[in-house]
Amino acid sequence: MRKRDLLRHIPGFSKVVKLVENLESENRQLKSCIHQLAFTTEVPLVETERGRLIEAEDLPVPSSVLRYLVAGTEDVEWFLHSGKLGAQTLVEILATQGKTLDEFKRILDFGCGCGRVLRHLRGLSGAEIYGADSNPTAIHWCEKYLDFARFNVNSLEPPLPYPDGMFDLIYAFSVLTHLTEPLQVRWMNEFHRILTPEGCLILSVHGDKSVAGMLAGDRLKYQKGTLVVCDQDFIGTNYCSAYHPEAYVRSVLAQGFDVVDFIPEGAKGNPPQDVYLLKPHM
Repeated sequence: MRKRDLLRHIPGFSKVVKLVENLESENRQLKSCIHQLAFTTEVPLVETERGRLIEAEDLPVPSSVLRYLVAGTEDVEWFLHSGKLGAQTLVEILATQGKTLDEFKRILDFGCGCGRVLRHLRGLSGAEIYGADSNPTAIHWCEKYLDFARFNVNSLEPPLPYPDGMFDLIYAFSVLTHLTEPLQVRWMNEFHRILTPEGCLILSVHGDKSVAGMLAGDRLKYQKGTLVVCDQDFIGTNYCSAYHPEAYVRSVLAQGFDVVDFIPEGAKGNPPQDVYLLKPHM
């Protein structure tokens, strides 16, 4: 029985539905407030045990608050493992084009958070590594503990403080997934500006695997090839979620780029997201 039939035939059901919807809205607002507080409130930067710094591969582990913001969980093992899988995703999709990470001169992790993926690029030789994120606390952590890279705090709106054509590789794992369509388009234009003509852009987004959890109306829009953005009031947080049909990415989002490779559910560190490899259109 559809929702509207229940509303018509079951006394008081509409009040229950309204109550649940209000509670869900309040819960999202509360989570968003917590998320925003983590941007503005001083939080512990590192994980400690009995006053001893916890490290992994000779690098400190960020605090539980920072881990939750970037990985959706406080779990230390998943934070480290998913970051390593993210770096592996870069290696594997570049390999489809006969490229390796060592070939790039300047690499930007856009939406780097507290270095979940970037920390696993420390061993690269010859590459300058940069990270940018809108969370100043996360960037402060990176500046303090990941001294092999350079970092900048960015706003939700472009531009970035880099000259045209500075980077030959940019990756953004699960970043556009939390932005409205106009902002996504503006950031794609910004990526195009700061990429070299032969540069590579790697993105991960929610694709077909995420359809099952959508509301019926959103699912229909998605299946018609339309971008779906839920909870736009919480833009820039984990509670705003965007879902990208392949057709939309190819025809709209990737304007100005060539889609060189597409791997459904290929973002191993951000399951089950799709991954795209783009290059500026010549």
